[in-house]
Amino acid sequence: MKRWLLVVPVIAVALFFALRSSQSKISGKLFPDFRPDDVSSILISASENHVTLIRRTDGWTVLERDHFPADSSRITQVLRQTWDMIPIQEIPAQSAQLDRFQLADPGSGVPPNKKAMQVSFVDKNQKPQAVLLLGKRQAREGKDGLPGQVFGRFVIPSGHRGSVYLTKELFHEVLPSPMAWLDTGFPKIPQPQSFEYHAAKEGWKVVLEDGRWNLSEAKDNELIDPNKLYSLLTQWATPSFFDVATASDSPDFTQAVQITIRDLNGESVTYEIGKSTGTASPVKVRLGESKPNRWKDRIFWVDSRLVDGIPTTRDGFLAVAPAQQETKSPGKL
Repeated sequence: MKRWLLVVPVIAVALFFALRSSQSKISGKLFPDFRPDDVSSILISASENHVTLIRRTDGWTVLERDHFPADSSRITQVLRQTWDMIPIQEIPAQSAQLDRFQLADPGSGVPPNKKAMQVSFVDKNQKPQAVLLLGKRQAREGKDGLPGQVFGRFVIPSGHRGSVYLTKELFHEVLPSPMAWLDTGFPKIPQPQSFEYHAAKEGWKVVLEDGRWNLSEAKDNELIDPNKLYSLLTQWATPSFFDVATASDSPDFTQAVQITIRDLNGESVTYEIGKSTGTASPVKVRLGESKPNRWKDRIFWVDSRLVDGIPTTRDGFLAVAPAQQETKSPGKL
């Protein structure tokens, strides 16, 4: 009798792992016929947000931003992840259970935080090569109340019903927002030689001479504030934007100011800065005629803090000299 009692738990454990193994058995890639080179567009949608990425002869673009160039490296990464994707677990789940995995149908009436993000990969004939539903990220249990490390994400491949899959690919970069996919780099001036600022009534120019930055036409007692110079060099030598204006935007450039940056070879880029909206400032870009200009006839939104760091007056660029102590004349005897 005792021997039988010892055998029963062993059989139960073995049966549990056998059933779990059969449920989690994965056979290869989720999209075995997926061909990244044949994808001509990618559609990403979640709730009321969406973005369309288009492959053109000159590279990937963002349709909702009038085909402004997209960040091709991020798109390549998503294509590679989708092609490589091999799930690590299969979990039986009926339609009514999908909201637990944040994989409910995007068109259903459940709350938005329970719906899936849909990613459609389409070929040049407008035929979907693959459709992927992205759901909840899975994390290990944390310690001391801290969140645990994320190690996977629940997904459903196109045409599959009755199961969800856990995959190690997290797809962090996949967002249903046009500005999340923009190539946000402005023209680069890697070795700036001068910065020149022009407003309606004010202006200044700083120049690199003999290894030192000097204020143009500075007097002997006029010294540049090193903090303001550092801010200028670090932020405006390699500036960036976060979004491109659309037809519905109406930035105000009636009192615009300009900052021009020149390099050692005489190449230059001029940024025309319009009126700030509070957190964002509109910017136009002008390059020399010899340079290809994908920024031409575009208006960009930059963080207003980038503009706030520019001294608006010549005196504002100067370091404040320490106040001199008053020297009293000796009294007359």
